[in-house]
Amino acid sequence: MAVAGRDLFNLVRRGQWTPFRWLARQQEPAGTPAEQLERLVEERAVAEVVTKYAYYYDASDVDGVMTLFTDDAVAYSARGVYVGKAAVDANYRWVNAQRKLSYHRVSNVMVWFSPGYQEAWLTAYFNAIGQNHDELRRGNAGNYFARLEKQQGRWLLADFRMIVGLAVGFGPGPGAPTGGSAPAPTVAEGPADQVPTPVEAMPNLW
Repeated sequence: MAVAGRDLFNLVRRGQWTPFRWLARQQEPAGTPAEQLERLVEERAVAEVVTKYAYYYDASDVDGVMTLFTDDAVAYSARGVYVGKAAVDANYRWVNAQRKLSYHRVSNVMVWFSPGYQEAWLTAYFNAIGQNHDELRRGNAGNYFARLEKQQGRWLLADFRMIVGLAVGFGPGPGAPTGGSAPAPTVAEGPADQVPTPVEAMPNLW
């Protein structure tokens, strides 16, 4: 029997570059224009999951992050493997408590599908800068490897591996600018501008 699903993920995930070399060697399946359009639509939906992940993570919205995982998700990090949504959730809440802020940029996204478009494979790079509560600024570069499942019309992370390939420290932040006084703004930003609007109170676009 051919290796598939989580077993295939566990086979491919070993080594930082193995998933990337494996996915890059996949061949574009032939298809009708309608099938090619379907692939593009599904590919965008899968790529959007990892973008949402970065947004939720940087916004310290762990609840949002967890909406992207299946109930039986498995997450791999430098600290170990977290099996099941409760364990994955606990890990992200611990990580979130360690940091003050971060900004992730996701790039080089590649997506392939298993036949039937119910399972997807994704690789991507990430570059991040952040600051922990010690006020030191740090940068990380690495990659993501993910297996996603389509459940009730939504793509969710079933297996997710993050690898930090490069980490650097920048030290404390810079001092105040020295080029004279900045021009006065037309309207000064006040304390009320820093209070976030509850997401639940915002209208949907559609």
